[in-house]
Amino acid sequence: MDIGASKVVFEKIPNDFRPMWGKNILSLFDKCLIFIPAEVLTLYEIIDDKLRWKEAHNQFSKIRELNLENRNKEYEVYLLLAENIAKITYNASNEPAPFDWDSGWYIPNLAKQVSAFYQDAELDRRLKENILLSF
Repeated sequence: MDIGASKVVFEKIPNDFRPMWGKNILSLFDKCLIFIPAEVLTLYEIIDDKLRWKEAHNQFSKIRELNLENRNKEYEVYLLLAENIAKITYNASNEPAPFDWDSGWYIPNLAKQVSAFYQDAELDRRLKENILLSF
């Protein structure tokens, strides 16, 4: 999916649904990981409570810090995906100083990159369904 198509997909998703859309995509990889980082689990909790979405800014920083310490390419892309989902969650809170407005455009491609590591047709199918949920 090129960035133009990703933009169209993301922009069709209502603002209040974007964090859950991101969580649904990210959580597809939970079963593939040996362990899910606490930083991601906390992001899930933040997404589940709209009143906590503003906390996603701080959670982004924690995920970024984890990624800066990481040396595993597969894990790096997964954490980049989590970072972008934290960004769209914070942006959906409508708090001041939002992240880049185009952060959500990168989610489909990052998710496809993570999925490629696992070479699992069922995972790819479910990922496509979740990405295109907005249509």
